[in-house]
Amino acid sequence: MQFYESSALDSIRESVAYLTEDALLEEKEALIARATVSGQITLFTRTFGRGTDFICHDQTVATNGGAHVIQTFLSEECSEEKQIKGRTARQGDEGSYSMILLDQDLEKFLIHRSHIEDVLQGRSFTAWLTDGLCLTDTIKTVYELLHDRRTALFKTQYEENKNMLNKQKKNMRFR
Repeated sequence: MQFYESSALDSIRESVAYLTEDALLEEKEALIARATVSGQITLFTRTFGRGTDFICHDQTVATNGGAHVIQTFLSEECSEEKQIKGRTARQGDEGSYSMILLDQDLEKFLIHRSHIEDVLQGRSFTAWLTDGLCLTDTIKTVYELLHDRRTALFKTQYEENKNMLNKQKKNMRFR
């Protein structure tokens, strides 16, 4: 993970754990249990956003609003994002969630910094879609912009996959 190895983490590296799919089962369980301890920062790959229960036994964390999850990528699927948000408040516990994204990670969704600035200023923006269509839209929040672009990407991918499947079916009939 780029952030874990960066100098930006130097001053707090002692309190940061990093868990990947390659870790042994015992290590995974220990890091997941430790992730909700006060002062602990744990970095996980996206795999742990689904089906991992982070149960908070630390009274200091619970008193201060529970565990906080920061997602550092825009999920292509809403269901994945909901699962990641759900890691924060398990079984009635409180928790919070935020998303921090890099400009370059938004390029695949055809989102540019100027679009975000336009939304923050309350202006409409123009975006060129992959098929050459021009879209002018007024969006009220940055999250609405992210969701809109994610949905557009999903629809584009769906149509491309459907067309490719239909093409394959035609080719199979003529053999």
